[in-house]
Amino acid sequence: MKIPSEISPTLQSKAIELSHLHVTEVAWSRKDVIEIIRQLKGSKVGILGGDVLRKSGDNFKYEYSNWHVDRKSNETTEAYAERSLEETESYVRNFPDPDNGSVAYVLVFEEGNCQPGRCT
Repeated sequence: MKIPSEISPTLQSKAIELSHLHVTEVAWSRKDVIEIIRQLKGSKVGILGGDVLRKSGDNFKYEYSNWHVDRKSNETTEAYAERSLEETESYVRNFPDPDNGSVAYVLVFEEGNCQPGRCT
């Protein structure tokens, strides 16, 4: 998974590794996701959707809650990026999360002309 360069090294370093789930994805806390969205505003980086994980013991497990933001057929890259950030922020803010580190969010990024879910 490629993390967009618009996300600060500080936030990149806060990513929660999910190798115990045998995936290359990473997750972040609600607070960090809100900051990621703030950093991506005005860019061409959209969020296609994501997954919610819940801490079980020392590790996170998929909760099978997720969201996605489909791109409209006539939507510009910039408009899609803006709308996807707004919808992601709304989902994350409204998800029942006790803000105690027990919930994390995987973000699937779309950057500029990348194919959905895959930026190289």
